[in-house]
Amino acid sequence: MLPLHRAGYDFKRRFAISEYYDRDRTAFYDAIQSVRRTQMDMTRWIQFFTQGLATQLAEVKQRGEVAMRQDVLARRHALTQRQVVALGAVLERGRLTIAEFQDRVLGIPRRSRQRDLRALVKKGVLVRRGQTNRVECVLARGAA
Repeated sequence: MLPLHRAGYDFKRRFAISEYYDRDRTAFYDAIQSVRRTQMDMTRWIQFFTQGLATQLAEVKQRGEVAMRQDVLARRHALTQRQVVALGAVLERGRLTIAEFQDRVLGIPRRSRQRDLRALVKKGVLVRRGQTNRVECVLARGAA
């Protein structure tokens, strides 16, 4: 983790064990209460806790892979900050429309966003799919 942290990958912002438990507070409290209901048998609570930990670690791994892939592609293709944002959205969601890009870079004119996406296509990072207002960008096959 130290070499990754020194390279700028801050996983503290990408990982919080409570995320899993916050998704279903009822199940969380039920697992805790099961200890009391079963004369201090912690089996159900431990199973719930370890499932949460495993789920969170898998999500952290996936987020870390996305962050590193984004960083490698950004450096390889000398991307601008807005292009990095667009690439990150594609890596997270699998695709990006111009409207979705607008939500990520507030206050940027449509033409500038279009230029950013065109540049990513020209560099071979993304490919365009669809027609007119249904155009979306996806990761190019050889980009990663």
